[in-house]
Amino acid sequence: MYQQLGFLIIAILFCSCVSRPERSVMESIPKVYNDQNNIKFTNISNHWWKSFNKPELTKLIEKSFESNFTIQKAFYRLKQLNAISSGVDANLYPTVNFKSNASRTRSRTHVITAKNDRVYATAKNFAIGLTANYEFDLWGKLYSARKAELSNVIASEYDLQAAKLMISAQIAEKYFMLLEQNHLLNLQLEQLKTNELLYKLAIKRFKKATVTRLDILQRLQAINIIKKRIPRYNSKIENLKRDIRLLLGEDSQYELKLKDFELPKIADKPILGLPAQLLEQRPDIQSAWNKLTSADYSVNVSKANRLPTLAISSGIEYKSNKIEFLVNNWVGSIAAGVTAPIIDGGARSAEVEKKEAVASEKMLIYKETVLQAIKEVEDALTNEEKQTEYINALKNQIANAKNILSLTKRRYLLGQVDYVPVLLAISNLGDLNIELIQQEQIFISHRISLFKALGGAWEAKCKMTKDVPLAKNRYITD
Repeated sequence: MYQQLGFLIIAILFCSCVSRPERSVMESIPKVYNDQNNIKFTNISNHWWKSFNKPELTKLIEKSFESNFTIQKAFYRLKQLNAISSGVDANLYPTVNFKSNASRTRSRTHVITAKNDRVYATAKNFAIGLTANYEFDLWGKLYSARKAELSNVIASEYDLQAAKLMISAQIAEKYFMLLEQNHLLNLQLEQLKTNELLYKLAIKRFKKATVTRLDILQRLQAINIIKKRIPRYNSKIENLKRDIRLLLGEDSQYELKLKDFELPKIADKPILGLPAQLLEQRPDIQSAWNKLTSADYSVNVSKANRLPTLAISSGIEYKSNKIEFLVNNWVGSIAAGVTAPIIDGGARSAEVEKKEAVASEKMLIYKETVLQAIKEVEDALTNEEKQTEYINALKNQIANAKNILSLTKRRYLLGQVDYVPVLLAISNLGDLNIELIQQEQIFISHRISLFKALGGAWEAKCKMTKDVPLAKNRYITD
């Protein structure tokens, strides 16, 4: 009866130690995103950057997955945790060690005789054997330690995916900023050619006394304004190229072979899904969840450390003073021992409190990460919608500016006004065209932010991680 009662107590303690609290933040997640009504959506491939239809961008991002420093550091952190997890797994199994030794001992004995003799003796000993040790996981400590480390590995896998998502978004941002600056530079060069042509025409008309010297100086001033802007654009272009090289893990000798400098036409928004789907799509959310899981199992480990441990050891050893008779003589042993903490000054209790506090912190981090992800999606939706309205209004303004320029030129040719209104109209239209390019780039930036906020359907794997199991195949279920 007492034996059965003992087994029952052990079973109850085992079950209580390996369980972990139920965690959920579903009640705080809205059913749909704000600003999701009356929006056209489109399916995209898993590689979100391909929706921009820019092969050069695709090549840059794929290269960054192999050579970017941030991604490589995340990969090697994953390898470290994989190794640690393998070491913790080993604690669940017995350890077997081989030992061997050989010794030769020479001694001298002084014998008191008439001759005062000295006796020398030589002894040889040879031994080989095996020892085995095993700790019973009575309270689920080893199981929980394994689950904690495995959760850390899975979290690190998602950290690696988050790093790739972040770097791909940064490269896309820099790439389209580079296209924007090149587009603006080309626009300025075209305006410069036009103004230089008008300047030469004004010189000819001045010689015929059909325009004044003021007209010539005004056109020359327009040329100088454009020339002043060109070095600024060239400087931004070179800085952006250096930024991209750094994201690619390359030095200044690496040549960026870019030929397509047109900003892309943006497709409809990607399918958003439901906010709850972010729990599966966002790698940072998955990472936070698995870190919370690891913290919960670490609490179990700290609780189990307060309970007794049961371990057994065994061994067999062959001994002889002659190596040819080594296997004839052997000694076997088996032992079991229980170790239990009695007085530790409250150290183990303090460790339990610490682990529980860490788990509570991880829970708050997880909730914050979820709510932050939803906010980022809604921010990106709002920014896109308002940016579209702004661009449409800007296009209407440009159309009006073109009409003003056309009428001003006509009045100038009829001699009704001088050239100043024409210059002002040209300058205003040029500034509006520059602003349109800048605002289109901002719209692209908002779309990149939306892709990044969704984090969805992430299946792009760099070559370095081909030996790392997918997280979904190792997901912990209780």
